[in-house]
Amino acid sequence: MKRQSRKNWKNYNINLSICEEVFPPDFEDPRDTKFAIGGLASGNKWAWCTTHVIVSCAATAISERDELHGCSYHSREDFMRPGGYYDCMVNGCIKKIEAEKDRLRAALCVCGKKGKR
Repeated sequence: MKRQSRKNWKNYNINLSICEEVFPPDFEDPRDTKFAIGGLASGNKWAWCTTHVIVSCAATAISERDELHGCSYHSREDFMRPGGYYDCMVNGCIKKIEAEKDRLRAALCVCGKKGKR
């Protein structure tokens, strides 16, 4: 399946949330570690967190989730910049949903043909 652009996301419900990261920041560049620690100290929960994305198909009950540990951003908007991890996570979930829909369609076709002669 080709990669979904954001305009094709309209058929999906997308939920983005974060939680506190369980391990301390330890970047190769000490400035990044300082940013994460300082950001947390000043109340920026996005400075060091785990992100969770749940995508559900608006027309079905099928949903998929993804999470990313060790995130360090200035804000929610910073994390959601086009072309970044957020897009990758959502598109990955959409790809799995579409594969599940295809699998279910195929199963329905096979079941529907069994009773016919």
